[in-house]
Parts: sequence; structure tokens; C-alpha cells
Amino acid sequence: MGGEVQLVLPTRIELVTNDADKLLVLEDIERFSDGSGWKALLRVRSGWLAFEHDLYFSEKHLASAISSLATMSRNGHAIAKLTGTWEPDFLCLELHTLGHVEVRGEIGHGDSWKQIVRFSFQTDQTVIAPLMRDLSALLHTGI
Repeated sequence: MGGEVQLVLPTRIELVTNDADKLLVLEDIERFSDGSGWKALLRVRSGWLAFEHDLYFSEKHLASAISSLATMSRNGHAIAKLTGTWEPDFLCLELHTLGHVEVRGEIGHGDSWKQIVRFSFQTDQTVIAPLMRDLSALLHTGI
């Protein structure tokens, strides 16, 4: 992704699902000094699967994800995807029928992705507005 880490933001973004078996948190969020994007510790629990790993995402993809979340908040179909410019890792939210939101992602580690974690869980559309608010605040921090 480019650049050195500039500052650690006092930010924790949690997808509040009201289900202890479904957790998604971005914490220890750091913006790159060149402003190109962020690094965050991604923590996931999906049923029996639980892991944490760094997720890198670009400013362009963050802005696009926020726009997609805005479409979802109006009950429109969209896919909000956080990813980096060069990294293949990603985190997606997609609004389906009846207000169901699919949360999924793929995180790799090692040369040629010798270890890959794919996860997915379903929650409801009440997660959209708070997530959009928190990601918008991150985008507009100016840090």
C-alpha cells in the first residue's frame, strides 16, 4: 500500500450484530503518511471461526464502500467492499432481499497465499447506518 504509518487513530469500528457468534471489528486503525489509505486490525468471529489479521484499504475503496452503504440504507442493492489498491484481501457487505446483509471476506497470508481464510455470515440491515457513520468519520478525519 504506500507510505509509512503516520498516526494511530483512537478509533474502533464494530459491526454490532446482536449475535455473540458474529463479530466484525476494525481496531488500531492507522492512516498512511502519504494519505493513500489505512491499516486496521480486523477481528472476525463467524460461528466457530475466529481470527485477527491486518487489513489494508485504500481511500478510493473506502469512499466507494461508503457510497454503497448509502445506497443500501435506501434499500437499494449494492456491495460495499473494503480492499487495498494492491492487496487481494477484502471485506464485503451486500444487501439481499428482506433486509438481510451478507458479510464476507477473504484474507490471505504468506507467499502466494499459502494460508487463506474465507468467512461469511448474515445479519440484518440495522448494521448499515452505524457502519456508514463510522467509516465516513474515518474518511473525513483529515489525518
